[in-house]
Amino acid sequence: MEYEIAVVGPKEICVGFKAAGAGRIVEVSDAAQARKAIESLANDAGVGLVIVGESVAGESLDLIADVSQNRFLPAIAVVQDSAQAQNLSSRVVSATIERATGISFLSEK
Repeated sequence: MEYEIAVVGPKEICVGFKAAGAGRIVEVSDAAQARKAIESLANDAGVGLVIVGESVAGESLDLIADVSQNRFLPAIAVVQDSAQAQNLSSRVVSATIERATGISFLSEK
């Protein structure tokens, strides 16, 4: 079975991923819209990867963690999408690695 790549985020990130061939593009302008889109895509058996722009991911971190912990697919990646990075993408990766290995590689120093 082939899986699609989906992108959830503001126009700026969606344009680039669409040009790169992402199969599903969900343009959103706020975190509430992003959460609805992530929920829908997470329950779609045809989606293998959901890429979420960091600027709209904030209200969905619990959902992203739940999907990552309890399902094989889709994988969900949070990517930086603006100059005002919040480091959410690093925190999501760190939490996933810590759950899998018990080792935290990002310290709070």
